[in-house]
Amino acid sequence: MTAETCIRRFGALMLCLFVVSTAHAQLGAYVGANFNRLSDINIDAGEGAFDNRTGWHVELFYDFELGPVGIRPGIRYMDAGQLYDDLRRDDDDDFRADVSVNMIEVPLNARFNIGAAPAVKPYLIGGPVLRFPLTDDDEFNDDLKAIGVAAGIGIGVELNLSSIRVYPEIAYTFGISRFVDDDFTIAGRSFTADDSQYLNAAMVRIGIGL
Repeated sequence: MTAETCIRRFGALMLCLFVVSTAHAQLGAYVGANFNRLSDINIDAGEGAFDNRTGWHVELFYDFELGPVGIRPGIRYMDAGQLYDDLRRDDDDDFRADVSVNMIEVPLNARFNIGAAPAVKPYLIGGPVLRFPLTDDDEFNDDLKAIGVAAGIGIGVELNLSSIRVYPEIAYTFGISRFVDDDFTIAGRSFTADDSQYLNAAMVRIGIGL
């Protein structure tokens, strides 16, 4: 997936969110840190054990209030960091997979309120997540799944502060569909994986609703 394609999809998703904003909904935004981890894989001529990588994300969302249950679709940009930095080849000591991974994610969450106080409302959140990954390695981009599927869960608190609402939250997304093909090329080197690879991420963030 090229950068131009990714930008077009981002624009289309933003247009969809603008259209649904004509309904009674609260616009909000998140910013936070993410701690990403690729599942280990068995690969030929190398090692596929990966450490956590720290990144950041920003997200726009709409919060539709439906009593104790709400709907919160959003669109998120995530800098996932150099996820493949731990990839090594046994036959090339100088190999380094210096590739950064970014993603556009579309969470389609439901929100379940677990408190009744008007000023402080704890809640649970969860739902499917669509992923559109992109790296700075054009050859590797072709081996990433153009559209991935994950699931997200989280817990947060809605703080009603007069004209704004604040949402401190922790969340976790885990991959459902594979993140990369069995055969992939990264930093000019080819690898074959014996099993599927998935991307999981923990997030700590704070949101503001207007």
